[in-house]
Amino acid sequence: MAYLGRTPSQAVRSRYYFTASGGETSLSGNDSSGNTLTFTDGNYVDVNLNGVTLVAGSDYNTTTANTIGGLAALTASDVVEIVVYDTFSVFGGNVLGDFTVSNGTTTVAALTATGAISGTSADFDGGVTIDNITIDGTEIDLSSGDLTIDVAGDIILDADGGDVNFKDGGVLYGFMAKSNDNLLLGNGIQDGDVLIRGNDGGSNITALTLDMSDAGTAIFNNNVGISNSSPSSQTAGAQNLVVGTSGATGITIASSNNNNGSIFFADGTSGNEGYRGYLQYAHTNDALVVGTSATERLRIDGSGNVGIGNSSMSSYYSDRFVLGVGDEDGMTIAGSSTHQNYIMFADGTSGDARYKGYIAYDHNVDTMKLATNGATRLQIDSAGRAGLGVTPAAVADSTGVASLQAGGTFLIHYDIDGSGTTSLSNNLYFNGTANKALFYGSTSQYYQNGGAHIWRSSGVTGAGSTATLTERMRIEGSAGHVYIGHTSGLNFGGGTTAGITFDPNGALVASRSGDSPLYLQRSSSDGNIASFYKDTAFVGSISVTSSATAFNTSSDYRLKENVDYTWDATTRLKQLKPARFNFIAEADTTVDGFLAHEVSSIVPEAITGTKDAVDADGNPEYQGIDQSKLVPLLVKTILELEARITALEGN
Repeated sequence: MAYLGRTPSQAVRSRYYFTASGGETSLSGNDSSGNTLTFTDGNYVDVNLNGVTLVAGSDYNTTTANTIGGLAALTASDVVEIVVYDTFSVFGGNVLGDFTVSNGTTTVAALTATGAISGTSADFDGGVTIDNITIDGTEIDLSSGDLTIDVAGDIILDADGGDVNFKDGGVLYGFMAKSNDNLLLGNGIQDGDVLIRGNDGGSNITALTLDMSDAGTAIFNNNVGISNSSPSSQTAGAQNLVVGTSGATGITIASSNNNNGSIFFADGTSGNEGYRGYLQYAHTNDALVVGTSATERLRIDGSGNVGIGNSSMSSYYSDRFVLGVGDEDGMTIAGSSTHQNYIMFADGTSGDARYKGYIAYDHNVDTMKLATNGATRLQIDSAGRAGLGVTPAAVADSTGVASLQAGGTFLIHYDIDGSGTTSLSNNLYFNGTANKALFYGSTSQYYQNGGAHIWRSSGVTGAGSTATLTERMRIEGSAGHVYIGHTSGLNFGGGTTAGITFDPNGALVASRSGDSPLYLQRSSSDGNIASFYKDTAFVGSISVTSSATAFNTSSDYRLKENVDYTWDATTRLKQLKPARFNFIAEADTTVDGFLAHEVSSIVPEAITGTKDAVDADGNPEYQGIDQSKLVPLLVKTILELEARITALEGN
């Protein structure tokens, strides 16, 4: 059987089966067997749902390519059969030689086959003059010698077929042909080059070679001028390609939007010799790249950000110019020994808007300057002295290798006294031997040494005179103690050194010779001058009035429970043992009182500590007594005595 369209192995239609999972309103892509649904004309598609043929236009549509749409929502396990029919047409044209149709869509409109043609011949031994020659054959043969066509005017070749072929021994080696409105020149031999030759001063040269074994690569014998008639007149070493003479001139490298356009500088053909230097535009991300030694060196991205030695400028907060450097790499501004050089920050084009901020180096005096708002704010001179808002004073500060002067008197030094410390000084510098006043007046200094922070000052000192510094305060480097008025530890349990110590654990020790070490003052109104808390609970205070001081412990009824007024105070009071004694530290002073451990079992709230207690080092932890806690016992005993006296008087 003869077929039009596909061969029997492919049939004249295709079937696709889709099994619904539920809810689909369109079908496309691979069916249940993995076949991809395709069709060229939706009018030649049938759709069956569970064996029932659907109506095109109302039950479904094919408006989207290769998709059956507009379906009512399918139910899970519904089977949709899609039948796609092929189209066919008739082949039209002329066929020379054998004609074979093996596959595909074919349309046949007219078929003409031409075989060999034989005819007569004429042989003229002499010349023939003919106004016009019409040849029914296809050849003009010359058995030997050359054929010369000599005309008084032009020779016109009018080939209605559009081709003029050049053969040698029947082998095509060249041709001229018409292609639309174009003239084609070519070599008919495989990989045969096309050469353009001429005579230069008597020497035959090949001016241009089109290498057909390399897709027509053009090889010029000498310099090339594009819109330029004298490329050899240009600078030696840059004459090979000259574009333009005057006016606007340019070269365009056109690439697709997902490829690169490149200019390579090569010194060989293997490895990276072919692109040792290059200029490349990457259209995929609109970046211009410059390379040397076959390595990217500079990149300008699509936002105008510039990277030298770095290609990911957008990864940085300030990405307009990113310089990627290695160890001891950097940037150099090279100037002469008599010039100033700048890095300037501008927000305008006139006045100081051109240099609102800048970094400058003055090679005349070897000074670095830093400016804001158009004015120099910091100067570092050739000796390493820094002036903040001023030119640093040229004092003989031999070891202050880093000093900062702010205004007239404020100095910061590193290596003060030559001991490797850092200091912050007012009107003070170290000249290698002693601390000197910069100007007439008092001096002060803060410095760090061995982790400690130390503050010193002196009285009024003449300019250039030695300042006698006295330490005023110290923060200890090891334990963090704060010392005021002294330089080392002040024992919590005693000591005679005057001063104040703050312990980082919360303790405060104040010592003063011959006067009170602690003054508390409340102004404007009566009330607490000191408050006491246990954790977050208020437990007592010291309050003052204009004429008295009260020591208060918490006693509000709202803090108490189990209140009992009927207890025996007299019996407990008689257990107390008042005594007279002297303290060991004051052997000549006899006082009245109690021994703490003898009271602890009777009025325990009056006693702190434990009898004979010692700390971890074996040092005594002494007991104490609050004798005010005995007052309730005394008052209750007096009430009991008063009751008995009243009873006796009544009898």
